[in-house]
Amino acid sequence: MLITLDAGHDAAANREQLQNAQTDYLIKWNPRSEDPQAWAERARNAGRFQTVREDKRVAYFDDTIEWTFKKQTHTARRVVCLIERTTDHQGQPVLFPVLELAGWWTNLAIKDFDAEALIALYQRRGTSEQYHSEFKTDLDLERLPSGKFSTNECVLALASIAYNLLRYIGQNTLIGPDAPIRKPAQRRRLRTVLQEVIYKAVRLIRRGRRYWLRFGRGDPGYAALSRCYRQLNST
Repeated sequence: MLITLDAGHDAAANREQLQNAQTDYLIKWNPRSEDPQAWAERARNAGRFQTVREDKRVAYFDDTIEWTFKKQTHTARRVVCLIERTTDHQGQPVLFPVLELAGWWTNLAIKDFDAEALIALYQRRGTSEQYHSEFKTDLDLERLPSGKFSTNECVLALASIAYNLLRYIGQNTLIGPDAPIRKPAQRRRLRTVLQEVIYKAVRLIRRGRRYWLRFGRGDPGYAALSRCYRQLNST
């Protein structure tokens, strides 16, 4: 099990507790009062800067740090990434280089995860946060409706079913060649699925003892939605 925490949990008490729990952990380092200029000088003196592109250089540091908590000394691995940029996000040159300092505490061995692999592992947490965001905002479940655990458990169970259904519909209707025209993407947010597929102006009619949905002529999402419906009926 790997416990991954953001910089808000960077505290000696948390690191000490995780080490005593005998579990793997990865905590975002909070630089607090660290001076990026001092780190940049250290990187230049050690020749650690790597040129990624003309306006961007990266330096990695992988150190073993000793720290004290409750009069006990502990050791932990700390990986630090320093990014130096000479242009802004619009590509305009800046007068002085912009420095970005980030780091991570971990007890994962360097032989299993070097600095770049460790950073990539933490970035996967950011990917999972995108799905959490959809669950909370797009399904409007940032706050649970009841003070009773059993009620909230039922709400979360129903929300999980709705989430999986919308995810399936989105992957089968908004990615293919017959999907409504949008920029290419590997997946669509639930909000996009709701807007493009669910919130449609259709007419509900009853014919032959069955209910039918009548779409408008030239509906951009009808072909993809019809194909998805046929796939569900065939399974």
